[in-house]
Amino acid sequence: MKREKITLDRIEQWARRNPALVMLCIVVIISSSVVSLLDGGARLREVYRHTLGRNSRNYEKIEALATETHIDYFSSLLGPPAFKNRQGTYREHIFVNPNFYVQAVTNTDGTVLLYSVTTRSRSFNPRLNLGVMESNGEPFIVVLGKTTFAKIHGEPIKIEGSVGARRMSYREKYYFGNPGLYQNYNFVLCDAGNVPYGEVNPGNVKYESMDGIDTQKLPSRLMRFRETYPINTFSVSAPHSDIDDKIPVIGPDYDQVRVLK
Repeated sequence: MKREKITLDRIEQWARRNPALVMLCIVVIISSSVVSLLDGGARLREVYRHTLGRNSRNYEKIEALATETHIDYFSSLLGPPAFKNRQGTYREHIFVNPNFYVQAVTNTDGTVLLYSVTTRSRSFNPRLNLGVMESNGEPFIVVLGKTTFAKIHGEPIKIEGSVGARRMSYREKYYFGNPGLYQNYNFVLCDAGNVPYGEVNPGNVKYESMDGIDTQKLPSRLMRFRETYPINTFSVSAPHSDIDDKIPVIGPDYDQVRVLK
């Protein structure tokens, strides 16, 4: 027995005789397509939430940080600190995120006198608006992992650097007066963060001048270092506070945080 050949004409005739079934098939096809689109959209939203969306939220949290707030405010944004340390009469709180560290130093009342942010990833680049303007009238912004020390506006009032057998640190301290809200700013290459190690290092150096250090007169090796390496940590001190000179380390202590994955 030969199978009857199905032609477009026969399909059309069947459809005309069974319009209800045709409509049902159309509804099923459309419903399946909508469900697939919604499922795909949900998956895309989930991917975004765990990648670009997560970074976006993290940037917002960092931009919301401020001195003279209570440490509970930091915890509300960042979750509980992973470490709590004593720094003389001060308390240090270290918040840990896969992409960054936040250090918050408080007095005994829990008021934040200094906080620092350290990037742990090349692709995570928090920004800090210093309140000073570039020549084109745009605000000067330091981008962690991008801006080199040589690009910072103004002259530092302190430079410190040290290189040992397995540890290194380098920081420059700046004060911008009213545009900088009378806060001290430190820009640091912290060995706990993302560090692009290379042949150029700052050596063991220390300079200090409240009138500002002329960076054009620094040793050639240090000038090359400043031009080569991006900042991976910034700190902000409360107005009129010199707490940044009273604590041993700006940024997390590598020997402490390295125990975490």
